[in-house]
Amino acid sequence: MLSRLPSSPPPAQTPTPPEIVYLLEVMDASPITSAHVKQWTAKDRTLTKLQEALVTGNQKEEQTLKP
Repeated sequence: MLSRLPSSPPPAQTPTPPEIVYLLEVMDASPITSAHVKQWTAKDRTLTKLQEALVTGNQKEEQTLKP
């Protein structure tokens, strides 16, 4: 809504939701690393095609990428 009244000042610090804090704490203890995901993605044909399409911006429709 538009108003001619002055807006309230922004908070000094943006609060961080507890879910985000928990996620960041748990990520370090995860048994799966980004290296694992990278390896598994390279072995999967569909995920490799999807990754290439996302990186290159290729929007060619393929049956294998449809849900």
